[in-house]
Amino acid sequence: MPGQRLSYLFEQVFGTPEQYPYVRGFRPAGQPDSALTLLLFVFDSNLPCGAEEHGPGALLQALAQGKIGDAEVSRLIQLSKEAAQNKCVLGLNGKEMKFEPNNTIRVVLLHHHPVAEWKAKKVQLQRSQESWTRWFTSPVAAVIDWWESANEAAMKLVGADEFLEGCFSASIQLILFGHQHNPYRRAVVMEGNAGVTGPFGETKNLRAFCCPTTLAVSEYGNGFYLFDFMDNNNFSMDFYLSRPSEENLPMPFSRIAAKSDVFKLSELSPEELESAYTAPPPLVLRPNSEV
Repeated sequence: MPGQRLSYLFEQVFGTPEQYPYVRGFRPAGQPDSALTLLLFVFDSNLPCGAEEHGPGALLQALAQGKIGDAEVSRLIQLSKEAAQNKCVLGLNGKEMKFEPNNTIRVVLLHHHPVAEWKAKKVQLQRSQESWTRWFTSPVAAVIDWWESANEAAMKLVGADEFLEGCFSASIQLILFGHQHNPYRRAVVMEGNAGVTGPFGETKNLRAFCCPTTLAVSEYGNGFYLFDFMDNNNFSMDFYLSRPSEENLPMPFSRIAAKSDVFKLSELSPEELESAYTAPPPLVLRPNSEV
């Protein structure tokens, strides 16, 4: 919603907090405080459409691009620190929920993508040939690369690297987002595969999942993920997809085994390491920042 940050209508309709980011806890009803608890850190990554700092093109920009600022990153770290110290957050029902910090999974939710899909062939091509040379040797490929690069630049999350660094400092393990309508996942590591100590212990990697669209027309089809958390280190992800029939009619959702998998939060597979996004060195991390 362009201009969402200028209004609290969304929050009033859905009964959500008006300040972002905020944190909410979840676990099935009837389980003890020591049971596995999800901590959900929620962001509004929309641009404040209409703000003078964005100029006359703010509306078009706000339709595609998002932003997470330093103050929001600092607040994420502070929220994580307070949750770990207090061992208590508000649940989805608005009531206090106590939990055991060592038995949690920390998840960030936002709309815009902080990390793009890994394109192995494109990376290899760019390494083998200079970009200007490809305009003569492979003009069609060069145009496609230029279009993809321009499209990515127009849709990227402003402040993405700082946001990712903040996620490491806040002990985040999963980032769930959409925006691109393209079902991909990608691991994120710090330079040198260094671990970062946060409120819930050391974090050496996190995983980012881009969700497909559920309603809009997309070349990737409509789909969704189903996450099943077995314990605080093991979870499965099942991917369901629906493509329209030849008559362009909706079809049932089917589980796609090739895109489903089982993971350990503390470990990355060789394939994930190969395609992982490397965040900048942790020189600007703000573990002790105050909002």
